[in-house]
Amino acid sequence: MNLTPHDQLSQLNVWVRLEHLMSYPVVRDKVLTGELCLSGWWFDVASGDMYAYDGESPLFEMIDRQMAEHPIARVGRGLGADGA
Repeated sequence: MNLTPHDQLSQLNVWVRLEHLMSYPVVRDKVLTGELCLSGWWFDVASGDMYAYDGESPLFEMIDRQMAEHPIARVGRGLGADGA
């Protein structure tokens, strides 16, 4: 995906918000114990596509039909303590 600087900054903002949430001990503890999974979503207004970041990949992944139909399988892949 070739992003404009504005879109890159927008995605970075989502990532920073997730990292900020992990700075709260209650959130970090629940993520570490598997009680909570964090993910960030980014919407491309120009194309109408939605992307998700869950920490497993360094990139946002487009939410397509396959991803949308199998959200439970992705729950365990949420953002972990190390951001990956």
